[in-house]
Amino acid sequence: MKWKLWKGSDQEWDAIISAFPYAQFAQSSAWKDFQKSLGRDVVRVSDGESFCQLTHIKKTIGSFWLAQRGPVGVDSGDFAEKIAPLLPDSPWFIRFEPVPPLHSAFSILHSSLLRRPSHDPSITRLLNVAATEEEILAQMHHKTRYNIRVAQKHDIMIREADSIDEFLLLQRDTAKRDRFSAQSDAYVRKQFDFLKKEGMAGILIAEKDGVPLAANFMLAYGDTATYLYGASSSTDRQLMAPYLLHWESILWAKRSGRRYYDFWGVNSDDKSHPDFKKAWDGISRFKAGWGGVQIELPGTYDFPIKSLLYNLGRSIRKI
Repeated sequence: MKWKLWKGSDQEWDAIISAFPYAQFAQSSAWKDFQKSLGRDVVRVSDGESFCQLTHIKKTIGSFWLAQRGPVGVDSGDFAEKIAPLLPDSPWFIRFEPVPPLHSAFSILHSSLLRRPSHDPSITRLLNVAATEEEILAQMHHKTRYNIRVAQKHDIMIREADSIDEFLLLQRDTAKRDRFSAQSDAYVRKQFDFLKKEGMAGILIAEKDGVPLAANFMLAYGDTATYLYGASSSTDRQLMAPYLLHWESILWAKRSGRRYYDFWGVNSDDKSHPDFKKAWDGISRFKAGWGGVQIELPGTYDFPIKSLLYNLGRSIRKI
């Protein structure tokens, strides 16, 4: 079928996108409106079976269109040259993150699609939270269950917060301790405030005697709850607060009627994988302890429109 610009309403779009198994929040209307609040244009296209929402990213020199976790519903990579003529503003390239039907095969048929380091995680763990609590607990590593009990014995309390403030304080602590660059406070605050208003975002806090020790930034869309960001204090780590926090986050997802709990990024078992990150070893082991199934998406691909400018941009800076 022919790809065309989407002319339907947000309600019609979300009815379709949220019905896909393993629904993608980055293809939702709320995410579109959040991107527009950042001053970015958003375009939607569809061939009737597959769907793609793209955001226009402007750089100091040049621009590109980004399909975060899109298109959805595709089973091969022959979509790129069909979508490209539909997009305005003469971009240097289009960046895709195709999401085929869950557990299906995917083939890249177009030789002009260039594999890039992933923008969003290409490998993750999905936990089936439609199972009973007993079944979810049974698939965990015994050490994970033990650490949940440790936190419970230390009277760690879990609550849902109305603001992002405590999360941001813990995120700064985490970034300093683990030596990584987190998203800016301003971006995360706007993201939370906007998506909470749309009913998609939640902050869960683990605390001891009123002192926050860990926090999870959760998103919920369609059948999927996503652990988007996590943060923890450098103090009282022996209390195992993040373990009880994740267990309560899983129950939060279950209570809201979701099917999947997405841990949002782990390492491949293959260290030669293009998206393997040595810095992710520890968090990957932590996430593996919760059970579930490790899945791999096709990854991130660029489709150059202006090849000369695209290659020049890659040579002088990271794009």
